[in-house]
Amino acid sequence: METSFLRSNEATVGQDVTTSKQLVKSMAKKGATLFELLVVLGIIGFIISITLFNFEEFVERVSVDLNAKQVVEALKHAQFLSLTRQQSHEVVGAGSQLWIKSKGDHPENIVWNSFPRGFTIDANRWPSFSSFGFARAGTIIMESQHYAVQIKVSTLGSIRLTEIQHK
Repeated sequence: METSFLRSNEATVGQDVTTSKQLVKSMAKKGATLFELLVVLGIIGFIISITLFNFEEFVERVSVDLNAKQVVEALKHAQFLSLTRQQSHEVVGAGSQLWIKSKGDHPENIVWNSFPRGFTIDANRWPSFSSFGFARAGTIIMESQHYAVQIKVSTLGSIRLTEIQHK
């Protein structure tokens, strides 16, 4: 009984192999039609266009994030200079440039950063740091074409970067 079951299984396996071989041969002779190729190319083109659109916005968002972190570094540097040199320092920006200005007997201006074209920087009040580490609170607003971010300075001198917002 077992041998007849095995023989019948071998026969069906052998039939499956021959039918799959015949199917492969018939498909190899047939090939793909022009219409099928055009459909595949259309789908690939659609996927690429969606990906490129999202990639450009991703690059802009990363650029906003990096430039906002540079503003935070400028604020921390101004705070450091205030504490080490024992004189007040203020961070000021206009258009796409950012300066650190010292106040006191020997005023100096340090150009901290020039931002890429399309970025603007403004503030409701430009923060400054006293020689004791305290700050005049303010909020710096950085904007690009699609995104905006705020950098907030508290009166105790803490510097906080808010989440990037889509306009």
